[in-house]
Amino acid sequence: MNGVTGRMGLNQHLVRSIVAIRQQGGVTLPSGGTVVPDPILVGRSEAKLREIARAHGIARVSTDLDSCLANPADAIYFDATLTNVRAANVRRALERRGIDYPVAIDNDYTVWSAFANHYWPALYFADAQGASGIITSAKASISSPKWLSSNCWPRPEPATSAGNWSRSMPAV
Repeated sequence: MNGVTGRMGLNQHLVRSIVAIRQQGGVTLPSGGTVVPDPILVGRSEAKLREIARAHGIARVSTDLDSCLANPADAIYFDATLTNVRAANVRRALERRGIDYPVAIDNDYTVWSAFANHYWPALYFADAQGASGIITSAKASISSPKWLSSNCWPRPEPATSAGNWSRSMPAV
């Protein structure tokens, strides 16, 4: 979790989300297992990070984003840094993870609003012909673009003249 020393990263994302999930014992999976987030707090000030970690029962902190990204056991990158540096940090994370498909950052919710999205997570995509779409689920996470290609193509005819369409992803 990069950037949690800021107000939004600390209060909204860390305390109200990750810490709350940890306090309730994690998230129960459809299989019956449980996932409990084990975040690394990443930022520039080790002292601030350690203070936040101590206050919320988190063991891991770092000022070295690259070493955190290099650990394959930590598969999720979360960025709450300043908007003007977020794209560069996300780009670093994508490169370190070998993600070579396009990823868009939607800081002003333009894409979110264009698709009238009400769910998280969501995967937005566009094919080579320019048709665009969204896969959403309030309960399941999106596993990968492989899921997209195996479950959405061949796709139905576009529902509108603009070629936009959507499909809800089944729970996994």
